[in-house]
Amino acid sequence: MKIIRGLVALAALGWITLLGAANTVPTVDISTVPLYGRSQNIHPNLMLSLSVEFPTTGAAYRGDYDENATYLGYFNSAKCYNYDSNNGWFVIATDATPDTHECSGQFSGNFMNWAASSAIDEFRLAMTGGDRVVDTTTQTVLQRAVLQSGFFRKASNFPVKSYSSPSTVTPFFNWSNVSIASCGNHIFFADRDYAGTKSR
Repeated sequence: MKIIRGLVALAALGWITLLGAANTVPTVDISTVPLYGRSQNIHPNLMLSLSVEFPTTGAAYRGDYDENATYLGYFNSAKCYNYDSNNGWFVIATDATPDTHECSGQFSGNFMNWAASSAIDEFRLAMTGGDRVVDTTTQTVLQRAVLQSGFFRKASNFPVKSYSSPSTVTPFFNWSNVSIASCGNHIFFADRDYAGTKSR
């Protein structure tokens, strides 16, 4: 009797398995065009609703410069740059030291990211690759955000920054200190707080 019950249970299980295999779900073609756009030729879209408010245009980095930290921004943190005064932009010169991002007689990309980046620059970099002022097949030049003129030397928005070892991250080898102030899309360098002389 136990054997018959076991055989009946096994037969029922086999029957259920066969029925399940016979009732498979048919393959469905899924549209690559939104259903509502079939007759109107509407292409897929993505809209982001972001909170981009006043603080977004302030400094991305507000603390002291740490040569062991990597700062993100428009400059490559692992490179050294020369300033091309004829064109008004920075050009990659060579590699920076791997751990401390130092450069000899050139601007450190890592230091420039710390000194010049605003939060909106970081946002633009993440979303679109940056604000391009030149974008051809052979050359791309990014421009930092154009900040309000009231941001100049304003601690709440873009405070004056300073660093005591400028010869390791800038071409200003004879300065004992460098102060950096921001205005518009420009960065000002001086050997003391901007009220001093020798500004560049």
